[in-house]
Amino acid sequence: MRPRTTPNVKAWEELPDRSLTFSLATKGTARGKWYGQVALADATGERSKAVVNTSQRSALPHWFTELGGRMRRKEAVKPTKGTDADALVVLVKAGDHATMIRLYFATKVWILSERIILPARA
Repeated sequence: MRPRTTPNVKAWEELPDRSLTFSLATKGTARGKWYGQVALADATGERSKAVVNTSQRSALPHWFTELGGRMRRKEAVKPTKGTDADALVVLVKAGDHATMIRLYFATKVWILSERIILPARA
């Protein structure tokens, strides 16, 4: 998902270039749900995103607290052959577009607005 236009707010001007992708979970109790990787917009401007791994979960901004019960390690929801097994993902029900939009705001919009930068991975 990606916005087509944004309000005329400097911190948000990059948002049409940012997206959040959801994939089908295929393992365990997550099977049949969709998951989105917790990849924060990079407020430093050095890269497009900062993928959050499970060791950084406690450093997330306070607005992620209510998502805690939906967060999983990627390897728990889908087999992975790459290096992203420790990536943090958030589960949503299929078709729950409102929650998908909220996740976009949590990972992109508010991160850029508040200029949130997580500490390096542990």
